Amino acid sequence: MAAEVAEETQLLSAVLLIEDDAVTLENYGELLGRSGIAYKSTRSGAEGLSLLDADPSIDVVVTDLMLPDIDGLGVLNALRSLLAGRPWIQAIVVTGRPSIETAIQALRLEAVDFLTKPIAPSDFIAAVQRARARAFSVRFRGMGSPSASGGQAGARSATRPDGSIDIEFVRGLVKARALRSKMFQSELFAEPAWDMLLDLLIAHLSGKKVYVTSLCIAAGVPIATAFRRIEDLAANGLITKTRDSKDTRRVFVQLTDAGYRKMADYLNAVSAQAPAA
Repeated sequence: MAAEVAEETQLLSAVLLIEDDAVTLENYGELLGRSGIAYKSTRSGAEGLSLLDADPSIDVVVTDLMLPDIDGLGVLNALRSLLAGRPWIQAIVVTGRPSIETAIQALRLEAVDFLTKPIAPSDFIAAVQRARARAFSVRFRGMGSPSASGGQAGARSATRPDGSIDIEFVRGLVKARALRSKMFQSELFAEPAWDMLLDLLIAHLSGKKVYVTSLCIAAGVPIATAFRRIEDLAANGLITKTRDSKDTRRVFVQLTDAGYRKMADYLNAVSAQAPAA
């Protein structure tokens, strides 16, 4: 199932790169190309918006904050008119000069990620893949409601009327934690266990497999630390590791039933409050 989803996403989506530095733009393109991700690129914000308007296959926009004509925030603001007809479009902002003010502005304009240069290739691809998965969910899995696309203000419940966990509530927690890491020194919040559980919960709700290596990379801590936390979570009965039957070199990890129930109980307990990182 995961392979079918990945293949369908590959065929139906493309990434738009907007970056005024030619070398950086080429590097981004090479990374996407090696990952098998279709893309278009431009060094102009205005041209980027024209490409976006003309090409319905573009689901993700990666834009630099500083552009010669329209800055990245201007691009995000202009996206609002397109979002009425294509609410699944996801935007990632990249900057070499991060600040709390610009991060908040970007998130208010519904950017799903805020990356700081220089960007590690693995971080860049991980951010793009997260945005593509979110776009796919909204576009093809019936999750394009106003609340799912950020159009509804106020607190939201962690569970749907049928009692299932609302994946967008969980994504809101992840988004808040990502913003926190931009505003504070990452060493202050270097414990990855909770981030891993949130990532695994999203994967569980999305019906996707998560491999140990990708979970370690996404944790944003040294690999050895990430591996230790995975072992700790497994020892506590929260996750389980399973060797891939098609490739025994790979191991995927998922929440146990007990782990899922504990996450559900926690989210239900805090859903009446503002999502806390």
